[in-house]
Amino acid sequence: MPTAIVVIGAGVSGLTSALLLSKSKGNAVTVVAKHMPGDYHIEYASPWAGANVLPRVYRRDKDLQQPDHLVLKDSLFDRDPWYAAVLPDFRELHPDELVPGHESGCEFTSVCINTATYLQWLLGQCLRNGVVVRRAVLDDVSEAGAMSYTGAAPASVIIVNATGLGSLKLGGVRDLTMLPVRGQTVLVRNECHPMITTSGTDDGDVEVLYLMQRAGGGGTILGGTFDPDNWASEPDPNIAIRIMTRAVEVCPNLAGGKGIDGLSIIRHGVGLRPYRRDGARIETEITADGLRIVHNYGHAGWGYQASYGCAERVVELVNEIQKEADTEIDWVAYMEQVDQFLSGERRYARIEGGTGPLVYPAAHVYTYSALYYMTDGGKNILLAQRIFAVLYLTTLALVMLCYRRAKAPPYLIVLLILSKRLHSVFILRCFNDCFAVFFLWLAIFFLQRRCWTFGALAYSWGLGVKMSLLLVLPALAVILFLGRGFGGSLLVAWQMALLQLVIAVPFLAADWRAYLGRAFELSRQFKFEWTVNWRMLGEQAFLSTSFSVALLAAHATVLVIFIAMRWMKPAERSLSAMISPLLYGQAPLTPREELAASRRVTPEYVMTTVLSANVIGLLFARSLHYQFYAYLYWSAPYLLWKASRHPLLVGSLWLAQEWAWNVFPSTTASSSVVVGVLAVTVVMVFFGVAEGNVSGAQSRLIEGKNK
Repeated sequence: MPTAIVVIGAGVSGLTSALLLSKSKGNAVTVVAKHMPGDYHIEYASPWAGANVLPRVYRRDKDLQQPDHLVLKDSLFDRDPWYAAVLPDFRELHPDELVPGHESGCEFTSVCINTATYLQWLLGQCLRNGVVVRRAVLDDVSEAGAMSYTGAAPASVIIVNATGLGSLKLGGVRDLTMLPVRGQTVLVRNECHPMITTSGTDDGDVEVLYLMQRAGGGGTILGGTFDPDNWASEPDPNIAIRIMTRAVEVCPNLAGGKGIDGLSIIRHGVGLRPYRRDGARIETEITADGLRIVHNYGHAGWGYQASYGCAERVVELVNEIQKEADTEIDWVAYMEQVDQFLSGERRYARIEGGTGPLVYPAAHVYTYSALYYMTDGGKNILLAQRIFAVLYLTTLALVMLCYRRAKAPPYLIVLLILSKRLHSVFILRCFNDCFAVFFLWLAIFFLQRRCWTFGALAYSWGLGVKMSLLLVLPALAVILFLGRGFGGSLLVAWQMALLQLVIAVPFLAADWRAYLGRAFELSRQFKFEWTVNWRMLGEQAFLSTSFSVALLAAHATVLVIFIAMRWMKPAERSLSAMISPLLYGQAPLTPREELAASRRVTPEYVMTTVLSANVIGLLFARSLHYQFYAYLYWSAPYLLWKASRHPLLVGSLWLAQEWAWNVFPSTTASSSVVVGVLAVTVVMVFFGVAEGNVSGAQSRLIEGKNK
C-alpha cells in the first residue's frame, strides 16, 4: 500500500517537498493549506519573497561593524565570502564601480525567480504527479492525519509541516522561537540593471536597500525593510517613499533621471518572513500520541534559495520513517507479544500485539525473547537490524557450504547475494522467517553430512519458529527413512516431536487448546491485498473455498508423484510395494536394502529433495507474502541448475523471479510471473533431475557413517 503523506502548507517549501515526495510511486501525497498559489495575503510569505541571490553587493564598513544585526548575519555581505570559491565569475568590485557611501562590493552571475510564475509551475508539477490539493484551515497539526485523500488511518499518515510562520500558533507545534520579520516593498514596471543590494542604509536599522527584477515581465521590486516582530499588514506610506528614494539614488537610470516621479508603481506590498531564532527546523518528531511529523519551516528570507535542499532532506527523513515503519510492522508486534510472555502470561489466547494475536509456535517466543533483552526491550531497532544482518551473512555462509557440498558450480554464488528483496526481508524488516530459513539451511547442512539427529532437531526448532517449514516435512521424512532406516527414522521423528513438546510445556499447561489452535493454525484467511502470487485471479476467486481446496488437492497430488517417481528412487522399490508393510508398522526394506538405500542418500539428493519440496509447497500456497521470498530465493538457483545446467536459462528465470518479487504492490503481471517461474521450476526439476552414481569415496564415507 502507498504511504499516505500530508503536507501542510502550499508555499515554496511545502510545494517543493510535495513535488519531490510525489516522485516516488510508493507515496500518496496530499497538500493541505489555507493559502494557495495566486493568493496574496500577509500570512502567505511565498508570493512576497525575493527568491534570489542578488548579483551586485555593496558593503559599508560601518555596517560590517555590527555583526549581530539580523540583516548582517547573512553571509552575502561578508568581505571574504564562502561563495567566492563556488561561483566561477565572482569578483570584487573596483573602487570606481562603487556607488557613493560604500567602501567595497562584489559581483557574480545569479538568478532571480518570478515567484508568481514559479509557484504556479510547482503546483502544476505536483498535480501532474498525482498530488491532491485541498484548502483547509487547521487548528492543530494532528488534524492533518485525517486529510489524506487515500482515506488512510490517521495513525499511519506521515505529516510534513511546512506552515512557515503558522508554526508559531499551530496547535501541536506552537514554536515560540518563531517571529515575523516584516518586509515592505514597492513593485514597479521600471527595469533595473544590474540588480543591487547594500549592507545597510541611513534610515534606521530595520530599513534595507535592494532592487530585483522579476523574469517574464514580473516587474522590479524595490525594497525594503527587515523589521523583526512587526505584524503590521498595511504598507507605511513614509517607508514607501524612503524605499523609492533610496532606489533611485543608487540606480538613477531606474526612473530615467526623473526621481521617484519617474517610477511606474504596480502595487505596494507587505509580507512576513518566517524567521526562527534557532534557525530553520528540518527534523522528525514523533509525538506522545505516535504522530509522525517531519518539520520544514523557519527559513526566514531564504526559503526559495534553500527549497530544494531542504525538500531533499524532507524526503530522506520520510524515507527513514518509512523504513522504521516497515520494520515496526512485525517487530513491534513481536516485542509486544514477548513482553507479555516475559511478564508471566502463558495463555496464547491472551497474548496479542499491534498486528493481532500471537500465531507462532514456542521457539519463536524464545528466540524473540532473547532479542528483546539484547535490544533494550525492542526499542533499539537499529541494533536489531544489525543482528539480522549478521544472521543474513551467517545463513548465506551456510547456503554456500551446502551448495559446495552438492557440487554446484561457483557461478551460482553470484545469484545468491544480489536480491534487493531478500536484503529487505532480513536486514530491514526483521521477520521471524529469517530464523526459520536459517534453521532450514542448518538442517540441510547436517543432513548432507549424515548427522541425522542434528539435522532433524535443527529443522524442528525452525518449525517451532514458524510453521512454514511444514512444506518440507514430507521430503525430510523420506530422507530420514532412506538415510536412517525405518527404526532409526522413527527414533529421530520422536526426538523432533519431543523437542516441540518440551518447548511448548509452559503454554500447553496454561491452555493447550489455545496453543495448538494459534501456533499451528492451518485455516488462516489471508487478505487479497497482501498476496504476491495469485493476484491475477481476482479477489473473488482468491478468497473462494473451491480455489483453496483445488490448491490443496494439487499440492498433495504433486507431492505423491514426486515421492513415488523421484524421491523414493534410492530404495529401488516402488512406493506401492512399501505401503502395506508401513501400514502394519513394519520395515518395508531388509537391513541390507536399507544400507544400500542409505548409500544413495547423497548431499546432492538431500539438497534436491528438500528444496524441491519447498518450491512445490510455495507453488501451491494460497497466499505468498514478500517475506516468503526468503524460502524461495536460495532454493531456485540450485534447482534450476540441477534441472537444466544451462547458465543462460538459469539466469533468465532468476531475473524474472527477482523482478516479480520486487514489484510492490504486486500486479497481475508480477503475480503471473511469480507463479509461472515456480511452475516452470517444478516441471524442470521433475523431468530434468537425475542423481548420479555414488563414487567409491562417497560410498566408503557413507558406510563409515552408517557404522
